[in-house]
Amino acid sequence: MELVQLGVEVLVAKGGNATVAARAATTTLPIVSLIYGGDPVANGIAASFARPGGNITGNTLLSAELAVKSVQLLKELVPKLALVGEFIDLTTPPRGIAFRRSLRDPVYASMGLQAIYLEVATTEDVQRAMAEFNRLRVDAVMLERELIVERNTAQILKAAMVGRMATMASQKQYVEAGALVSYAPSWAALIRSGARHVDQILKGVPPGEIPFEQPTTIELAINLKTAAAIGLAVPRGILIRADRVVQ
Repeated sequence: MELVQLGVEVLVAKGGNATVAARAATTTLPIVSLIYGGDPVANGIAASFARPGGNITGNTLLSAELAVKSVQLLKELVPKLALVGEFIDLTTPPRGIAFRRSLRDPVYASMGLQAIYLEVATTEDVQRAMAEFNRLRVDAVMLERELIVERNTAQILKAAMVGRMATMASQKQYVEAGALVSYAPSWAALIRSGARHVDQILKGVPPGEIPFEQPTTIELAINLKTAAAIGLAVPRGILIRADRVVQ
């Protein structure tokens, strides 16, 4: 990795893939993961949450509560919810996918929902997956913070609109782009947390002694234009709780 060769003092990685790439490039240079989307202990990134032990620390989205709440909100928005579509991003480490399913599948089962998982690795795969979701009459599609989704956000949202599928996003930016709803950690709060980690490292604290943190500020965003376009009435209770409403 070029940044390692430039002699920087700390690497800041956005997302799980960036964190894995940074770790592959160096096992000595301190790395701060702004948002690691899986279990850093199970994935071998850290020895423990309290004392990571290596050269990586940061924030993780390890949260069964977040998985439960996002599906509950989706059900509240889409009363007829029965089928939910999810992408399996083949460019993501398999353990990360397995971890996400271990959190969410029990939620689907407890609410009487069925999840349809389709594998994607390219733009063409995404197009085929959205067409298949439409053919199967999927009621909603989950949009994760994954590279394949970020690269194809516009076409995913366009296809979802055509198929009148709700979209639950893992970050507020997707709602700004046209997704129906997101229930996700505050990006501003994650940046501040990452800055604190970097500050500690620059003051001489080894990253292996800085605990991994979990987000405490969770934001709800809703896009009323999208709701109207797919024929959904947003309950007043959700509007009252929303931190961001796109009119």
